[in-house]
Amino acid sequence: MPHGRKSPPMRRLLFLLIASLVMGCSKSVPPSPAPDSIAASHDKSAADSLAEKEKCFPALDWLKDTAKHSLWKGDRAAIVTHFVAQRTAGAKEIYAVDVEETEGQQICASFVLVLPEGAARKAVLDKHNAFWKSYLGPQAGAEELKEFVVGDEGQKYLVYNFDL
Repeated sequence: MPHGRKSPPMRRLLFLLIASLVMGCSKSVPPSPAPDSIAASHDKSAADSLAEKEKCFPALDWLKDTAKHSLWKGDRAAIVTHFVAQRTAGAKEIYAVDVEETEGQQICASFVLVLPEGAARKAVLDKHNAFWKSYLGPQAGAEELKEFVVGDEGQKYLVYNFDL
């Protein structure tokens, strides 16, 4: 073969390499939230809560123990039903966070959901928003809903705070 010409296997390899790079670049990755946004603030708060390992537990397992685990406020059945629906929609990790212990009882008011990527992300965000609209009820005004209903701003977490 003359010098400078690529062999057919090399061409195929080069084509595959270029194709994989192009496909990798087209992967839909949400942008990070604006640094001064509520989404960025929630992400930081969630990351801080998750870093406190001794106060962080898998949510569904934690919620099962009604004898030793109490909610500060909130409807346990509605929360469990929603978190099960979120797992079905594609959420992989949901945690009870900032759990405090008093008199042999663990108390929790907040949960963190780690958002999935891809199509599941939209489904999980939609379920989150529908949950809060239903949970807060028709008496919740637009201003109150604004605190709970979120768009996709590239955030990594959803924070559920039941200290209402």
